Amino acid sequence: MQSLLEPIGASAWGGRYNFDGYLVKCATSKSYVQVFRSGSIEAADATLFDVPEQYKGFIPSIRLEEKMIEAVRRYLEVQNQLSTSLPIFTTVTLLRVRGFKMSSNPLTPFVGNEKIDREILPLPEIVVEDYSLDPGTLLQPAFDALWQACGIEKSMNYDDNGNWRPHSR
Repeated sequence: MQSLLEPIGASAWGGRYNFDGYLVKCATSKSYVQVFRSGSIEAADATLFDVPEQYKGFIPSIRLEEKMIEAVRRYLEVQNQLSTSLPIFTTVTLLRVRGFKMSSNPLTPFVGNEKIDREILPLPEIVVEDYSLDPGTLLQPAFDALWQACGIEKSMNYDDNGNWRPHSR
């Protein structure tokens, strides 16, 4: 089960029991996953916006969404294996994002792209009522809200049927 608890953006990690439940920490970066005794899971990562200097101030939309979808998929599988009762609420909060813009390629920014106007951006919570639902579909409203914080109507990484399809320029 520990492989499912891989911290976001981690290349090496290890876990141990702690007072709250089970903690998995990345050996090389600032990311962790805490599984609480209740079955709740908290994940944090401080590396998703670590980008080359020319990309500073831009949210790497494809990488962010891909990593979040992948993480939610794994963590829901853990909760399913632990028989955590449904519904489950999933939330994503971005910290220190004031002034960031959305991007798939900063050299050709999206039309209408504006800077985020706040430091803390709590995206709408997602209700998971069935373990078999696709995490990409579940997370679309949260991703749409993130893009709206940048002045863009919705995530450009979804097709007209609501399937996650990374946008390319």
